[in-house]
Amino acid sequence: MKPRQPHRRQLISAKSPTELINTEPQISETSTTVSLLQRIPHHAKAFCRPILVVAAHVILVVAVLPILYLLEPFRPVRITHFATERMGHLSGDIHLFRARRFIAGKKDRFFRIFLGGYPCNQALLNIWKRYLPINDNPWLSTFWHYCKNTLARTRFDLPETQTTNIHFEYAKFADYPEFTAEEEEQGRELLDKIGIGPTDWFVTFHVRDSAYGRYRFPHLEVQESPRNGNINDYLMAANAIVNMGGFAIRVGDVTQDPLGCRTTDKIVDYSHDFRSEFGDVYLAAKCRFFLGGPSGLPQLSTIFGVPVAMASMVPVTPHPVGPDALFAPVRICDRGTGRVLHYREAHELGMFDNREGYQWRDTQYDEEGFDVLQSSPEDIRDLALDMIDQTNDVRPSDDTARLQNIYRHEYANCGAGYEYAPTIAPRFAMKYRHLIEAQ
Repeated sequence: MKPRQPHRRQLISAKSPTELINTEPQISETSTTVSLLQRIPHHAKAFCRPILVVAAHVILVVAVLPILYLLEPFRPVRITHFATERMGHLSGDIHLFRARRFIAGKKDRFFRIFLGGYPCNQALLNIWKRYLPINDNPWLSTFWHYCKNTLARTRFDLPETQTTNIHFEYAKFADYPEFTAEEEEQGRELLDKIGIGPTDWFVTFHVRDSAYGRYRFPHLEVQESPRNGNINDYLMAANAIVNMGGFAIRVGDVTQDPLGCRTTDKIVDYSHDFRSEFGDVYLAAKCRFFLGGPSGLPQLSTIFGVPVAMASMVPVTPHPVGPDALFAPVRICDRGTGRVLHYREAHELGMFDNREGYQWRDTQYDEEGFDVLQSSPEDIRDLALDMIDQTNDVRPSDDTARLQNIYRHEYANCGAGYEYAPTIAPRFAMKYRHLIEAQ
């Protein structure tokens, strides 16, 4: 057998700021599945929607509901629609449904109809369908959306909802999805193309930007969010990963900016050079850890048991990405005084409240007169080094652990199961200890 030859490619030079501003989102031919409704002009959908909604309700009232009521004494039916249009929901919601079934320890007494049309990643949905009989017919999903408000007033709609106990649910369920032999072979071929050998390790990294929202939901106004960031802020961390012997793989579906100047082919812009829907899933499952900002993509690694290192975490209460995750929260600056708030002050203002309806919205910081300070390139590098330490079983010092416990137990203590939540990163805690310890 001939030895594997690493795939070589020309390194991309950094574009000028003007070129980056004028760059259209990069969409590969294998990009996410576009729903049938998205191909219809928005004005046409707006005109047809009232007619279709009425027709759907006629079918619901005349045909569907009578059948469901007739079946109720014998085989009660419940409909659960998964929000598969976004990666965080496609990954996390289905995983949590399975976790809650496991924790409950009893069989569902209903006959469930699972719906999930218009998936953002068909490859992942196909994997989930090996565990739950999810019907991804787009027309059934559209019918449910047209009738969901009426169905919600009946016993038959049983949605999958988030709870404040979500960290406990992630911690207590480890039945992660598995790849078939054919999928493993397909994944190995992808790694060979990238240049990653069987004994190599790699980290995936990603940052949220506005390109995905503009592409996936073109009829909605896409607002800038404190969760958005600059992918080139991760290059310092990528170089640190390479210096430690790994590969750094930039991932993401529809992305605005290519990576800037790269000095090694061990930093890979997979999003622009190799991307496929299956590749998104395989890399998320096989990486040593995921490094990135707050978005839906970290959930994809979490459901495979891969630890997450989350930079620029906002809101500042820990996100549900598994008990082994580390995070560097944003810092909140009072625009009027220019002073960075202590985390105790942020707690008193309700910024740590994770209850539904009480969480701070993306726009609320600006509305309340605060600026969100994201993780610097140095902070992101330190976060990556912290996760490398953790995966090597290097434990933080006693003083660092004390700071981590202050953040967890005095600030991020909203909701049941918070003790299972991710942990603030050691180097961040030490660097910004004055924001944690201040009374």
